[in-house]
Amino acid sequence: MNLNHLNYPTPFLLVDLDKVRQKYRLLRAALPDADIFYAIKPNPESRIIAALLDEGCGVEVASQAEMCQVLSLGVRPSHIITSNPVKAPSFLHALHTHGVHRMAFDSPVEVDKIAQHAPGSHVYLRLKTDNTGSEWPLSDKFGVDAAEAPDLLRYAAARGLHPFGLTFHCPPHPRPASRRAALRAQRRRVHHRHRRALQRLPATSRDLYR
Repeated sequence: MNLNHLNYPTPFLLVDLDKVRQKYRLLRAALPDADIFYAIKPNPESRIIAALLDEGCGVEVASQAEMCQVLSLGVRPSHIITSNPVKAPSFLHALHTHGVHRMAFDSPVEVDKIAQHAPGSHVYLRLKTDNTGSEWPLSDKFGVDAAEAPDLLRYAAARGLHPFGLTFHCPPHPRPASRRAALRAQRRRVHHRHRRALQRLPATSRDLYR
């Protein structure tokens, strides 16, 4: 494709929306039983979001501004989640006001904030994973150890929230190639270990975990 005729200042990013749709459909076919949410933080271009919405995709937002953007595009609150585990009270209030009730947490402090500013929310707990070798390690910034999960989920339930599952961040761009294989094995161990941890939770939490 010759781009010389395009009158845009450089550099700019050219995205083929047909490719976006194609990639989503491939992911949808590979994960037929999963609800898929596009995290808009890396690329919040409205036309990309609109194309994915047409395909039935949900959206994940990390801030109040992102939430307002997707709501303005017609996204239903039930199709929005936020996996940001540290949210400002104003963001929590906005989520609650607009009917966005699914969100992540990773500490008792966050549980207390959610219970105060977004009571009755459905919450999922972010867990630590081994980010060794990743170009963008986040394990020291967010998440809790697996051993802490049962107590934190019980605490969330005691504060009137509805814990329904766990989340963990897959390390991006691991290197070298041998490390990527090790990370895949580590993710499998994380999954099975946390499933065992959930066996000790109340049935309402355990049964809703996917």
